[in-house]
Amino acid sequence: MGAHVIRCFIGFPTFRNSEAGEALESRGAAMAKAYGRGHSQMLRGFELLHEAVDAAIVGDALQMSDRGRQGVRRLELATAAVADLATTLERSRKALAELLAEGDDPLARREPYFRQVDASRLSRELNRSTGNLGDKGLWSEMV
Repeated sequence: MGAHVIRCFIGFPTFRNSEAGEALESRGAAMAKAYGRGHSQMLRGFELLHEAVDAAIVGDALQMSDRGRQGVRRLELATAAVADLATTLERSRKALAELLAEGDDPLARREPYFRQVDASRLSRELNRSTGNLGDKGLWSEMV
């Protein structure tokens, strides 16, 4: 899972922003935090459930019960984080729709240009021109 996958919305300016853009960017940061919280809680929950199974195999009922309860609690926290993310996403979608309907914000004025970008076509052309290096191409550029 990647880090900060939600933070960078295409179309946001890189050097200045409007109040509406700042609010959307802030929501993006909140979604990234909720995603990170949920992901880490889910991983720890699965780890604890695995430990509960291991304890059951060796006959340690006390540890099995304790780890199982903790694991389920972590998965409940992960679910709550995903619910937070979904709520924030819905609010962001509504705010963005209102912003685009008004049409006077710089983000709204740029949006039609980004709508024309065919990301799938660009990806295919990039893969074709780089010999389909995928991630290895990115890493070799960085190194």
